[in-house]
Amino acid sequence: MAQNYQTTPEALSKIIFKAKDAAFHEVGVFSKYLDLKDFPHTIEKALYRVLKQAKAGKIKNLKSYIYMAFLQEFNLLVQKYLAWCQAQQPEGNSADLRPQQAVTEAMLAEIDIPNFDTDLF
Repeated sequence: MAQNYQTTPEALSKIIFKAKDAAFHEVGVFSKYLDLKDFPHTIEKALYRVLKQAKAGKIKNLKSYIYMAFLQEFNLLVQKYLAWCQAQQPEGNSADLRPQQAVTEAMLAEIDIPNFDTDLF
């Protein structure tokens, strides 16, 4: 895919991490609690969307599309994380919860964020 769009896999990887940083920093979430290796389904979902659109010839700017696809997935991930943190806080405690260990996809799987649309097109 990178060759078809005249870019390197390393450049595409940088775009993904920029999208991750943008989504996490926008709401003040520290990425050490959300390591991408713990979220394979999220990564696969975004990559599948990009590959599907690329194969159909619908992408004009691959870098921009990858950034937006991953930004949307990471925004959803951050929203799930914040909802999870809210549910984990002891009653009456308004302080931010900092997990003792990295949060995994399985921990956030049952969190539902209503009306959150991750479809680009």
